[in-house]
Amino acid sequence: MGDASTSSDPAAPRLDQSSRQEFLSLRGKDAKFEGPTEEVERILRIQKNYYAVLKVKKDTPPNEVRANYMKASRLVHPDKCSHPQAKDASAVVNQAYDTLSNSVKKTLYDRYVDDAGDLDAPDGVSYADWEAQQAVNVQVPAWMEAVLRIPGGGICLLIILLPVTLVLVVLCLILFILCLPVRLILGLCCGIKLQPPQRERDGDEAEPDQDTDPVIINIPPDVVVDRPAQSEAASSGDASKKIAAATAEKGQQPGSTPKDGSYHPPPPV
Repeated sequence: MGDASTSSDPAAPRLDQSSRQEFLSLRGKDAKFEGPTEEVERILRIQKNYYAVLKVKKDTPPNEVRANYMKASRLVHPDKCSHPQAKDASAVVNQAYDTLSNSVKKTLYDRYVDDAGDLDAPDGVSYADWEAQQAVNVQVPAWMEAVLRIPGGGICLLIILLPVTLVLVVLCLILFILCLPVRLILGLCCGIKLQPPQRERDGDEAEPDQDTDPVIINIPPDVVVDRPAQSEAASSGDASKKIAAATAEKGQQPGSTPKDGSYHPPPPV
């Protein structure tokens, strides 16, 4: 089945070994794929090289990358390929396309290609292992790395950095002591309390309770305010005055007996 005659591509005739290698080395839109079994074995053999898996180059347009991915994915799909390792090959194809179709992942993968060198080496580091190492590794400055390579350089660096750290701690303490009198003077003399800035309240928070003190209205002295009790007393007084005036006109004293024998009581006071 390894012969080119079993290729699923009808345009692939029987070829000798050199022509077959040239036929299979095409990239991009000109790439040719063999049968499902051959593709599974090929993909698992070069699974570290995502460019070779999809038969593309670094500058291949995204549409051609997707076209080659669709071709390879259909050939090695576990539902269509009976090879026992078709599932593994399909996972490699999916991972290759996911990496090369993303600009950020592709840039990181290109760094892996440059660092790894020969991707076809059996003892080479896989992309997943390399990516895990990059996440763990800490970027050390070049000058520090050069010092650490010197025998005893780590101890010398520690001797230098320890006094610097102590000096920084002492400076922070001095600054705190110098700022303390300023805070006290502002608080005692000026009544200013230095507080850390507070975040503004959200608009939906409840507003503080407003003052409930009674409202005092200044009334001018020439304005008469009508009060119920005083109004009743004033009306009673006016009625008494009217009765007294009417009695005086008739020549009678309040509370006296008139000539006709009728008695009129004095008005209530």
